[in-house]
Amino acid sequence: MQPHPRWYKLDLLQSPLFAPLHAVIAQLDNNNFPSLSDLNGLLVKHPYPIQVGTGNTLQFVAQHYGKLPFAAQYEPRCYLQGEVPTRRNNWHDLLNALVWLTFPHAKAAINARHYQAITIPTTPVFATATSQRGTVRDAITLLDESGIIIAYAENALAEHLRDFQWKELFWHKRQQVQTQMGFYL
Repeated sequence: MQPHPRWYKLDLLQSPLFAPLHAVIAQLDNNNFPSLSDLNGLLVKHPYPIQVGTGNTLQFVAQHYGKLPFAAQYEPRCYLQGEVPTRRNNWHDLLNALVWLTFPHAKAAINARHYQAITIPTTPVFATATSQRGTVRDAITLLDESGIIIAYAENALAEHLRDFQWKELFWHKRQQVQTQMGFYL
């Protein structure tokens, strides 16, 4: 049996890094690490049914282990059945679920792009569905799991970002950054 990880609900609610997720986190129990049942309960409370790219309604399901047939692997299972494999007592999967609940259209688009990358051949060698990762899937995964979406109100600030002018942007223009840019993990 897996040990129960420590649940940091109040810490998450106080952190500006998790601000976009606060509305969902606030609905969770204060004392216990969220379970699969808790996450599916949040889906029921959601203002509208969350759907994946195929139109199937999203649900969180237990993760299967071992060598799985293609349709039972993570991305195809999400895309084809609307089932998000979720490991018990796992921070990575919990945060994934919270992002699905907060940004459902973005997560559905990311999942659809993953599915497209593994089923539409880019070269004749990959004429059938494959679970092998490639550059497209790696880039999508980097955005999904460790990317930052940056919203900005002034093009000049974005230019500093594009040109890697970190000191100019984050030091000299820090007041503008605080009022005219938003960073979403």
